[in-house]
Amino acid sequence: SALSAYPSIPGYVILAQLHANERTVVYRAVEMGLASKEQKEQSRENRTVIIKLLCKTTIGFEELSQFRNQAAITRRLNIPGVAQIYHLGEHQQQPMIGMEDFGGISLDRYIQHEISLETSSEQPPAAQLHLGLQPFLSIAVQVADILAAVHHKNVIHKDIKPHNILIHPPSGRIQ
Repeated sequence: SALSAYPSIPGYVILAQLHANERTVVYRAVEMGLASKEQKEQSRENRTVIIKLLCKTTIGFEELSQFRNQAAITRRLNIPGVAQIYHLGEHQQQPMIGMEDFGGISLDRYIQHEISLETSSEQPPAAQLHLGLQPFLSIAVQVADILAAVHHKNVIHKDIKPHNILIHPPSGRIQ
């Protein structure tokens, strides 16, 4: 089956791989009920979650500390527009974060999709590398509001880029 290509993580059924690079692999999964007390307190059985795994071959002490620190900081923020952290743990000695999934896609994928819908054979693609003013302003205002709330909690996001911003296409909501 198609699901067998994904790792088997106890308590989850992986639906899709969303991203992979030399450092991390990100999956969309369904949480099927978990074993630990901490997880059960936060778990709503059968909810869709995002799982982020730090790649085993690239983990150094500093990178592991940074990964765990980012999860701990994010968990304490509790700000609308910032994904909630449900679980910080390990899977086969790989650090793992289980977090809220609101059905979004990365902003870079969203922009590529919107551009492909607008691109015609009569105009070069470079002329199409834009969103309309209204969608752009909606995204910019939401990102600015979220970052202002994060900064108000004395946290600085050091890796702001379209890949790290999620948008829910039907609603336009940013996370």
